[in-house]
Amino acid sequence: MKKFLFLFFLAPLFLHAQALVYQLGGVNFEGCETLIQHNGQDIVALRLAPDGAFLLNADVFNEGGKLVATVRDNETTGRVILRQEKGGLRLYDASTNRLIYGFAGNAAADVSNVHINVTLDAYLPNGKKLIATPAESAYPTLADKKGMTIKNSKVAVTIN
Repeated sequence: MKKFLFLFFLAPLFLHAQALVYQLGGVNFEGCETLIQHNGQDIVALRLAPDGAFLLNADVFNEGGKLVATVRDNETTGRVILRQEKGGLRLYDASTNRLIYGFAGNAAADVSNVHINVTLDAYLPNGKKLIATPAESAYPTLADKKGMTIKNSKVAVTIN
């Protein structure tokens, strides 16, 4: 009975203590709240819901920098399709089926954190394209930090 009470009351505290660790462009971002921010506007953010599911908040732009879709806590508007898969989320362009944002949990020895592989193929509000896999990116902000672990930064990638 004591074990049950301990698990029932204290387990949620341990579950919420997990930090998200994003692997993007060869950089680990630990405990960051926003993946991409442009001129102070959050473009991509992911968080864990109390039940352990991923909740995506994102803006999607076309090649001209025009906002064409949004996602708020996994609810979409515009020309995108959000697919929730085991251990992750994928956001596709509805007209071309092109992957825009991909998030996949990966098994890591560090059980105190949730490790997420991030794939991006997205236009930014300035019309530039950001392409990145968990291991590679030619985008200068990421390429300059390759191999590093950035901890407790509010924003992973800031673009002005």
